[in-house]
Amino acid sequence: MSFLIAVSRILAKFTALFVIGTAVLAYFVPQTCTFVKGTTQIIILGVIMLSMGMTLGRQDYKILAQRPFDIFVGAVAQFTIMPLLAIFRIIPKFGG
Repeated sequence: MSFLIAVSRILAKFTALFVIGTAVLAYFVPQTCTFVKGTTQIIILGVIMLSMGMTLGRQDYKILAQRPFDIFVGAVAQFTIMPLLAIFRIIPKFGG
């Protein structure tokens, strides 16, 4: 378990550098990231979500428990705004 905690701390500490470095690499040398599709993409997103979840502590959950309205607003926005963007095809208007 201590290994996972150590890995989690390293990932949390250097996440911004990793994201910026990967974005710069993908922009200037796009062929280096062509393997990220299908199952690989799902695995990468899973690792990212797991590492983010591992950085949460008890205090984070206490804050969430004290602010249920914020969670409600986020859930409503996710399940209304995102489908509406897809239905009305708004994303291509923003260059996506």
